[in-house]
Amino acid sequence: MADCTAVYKAKQDNPLRLEQSSIIVSGPCTIAAAEAKVKAELAAKGWTLLKVLSVSES
Repeated sequence: MADCTAVYKAKQDNPLRLEQSSIIVSGPCTIAAAEAKVKAELAAKGWTLLKVLSVSES
């Protein structure tokens, strides 16, 4: 499987911080497939995933 670049929006609370960025994930290049991986990766860094905006093959 090819790596995908997922573009996402995320937030942190106290104080509120918003971020729009991208992350490389492995697996099928679909928003549904990338969502769980991005959510877990961000949670480990203290961020909450708001939405995966798009995915594209790397």
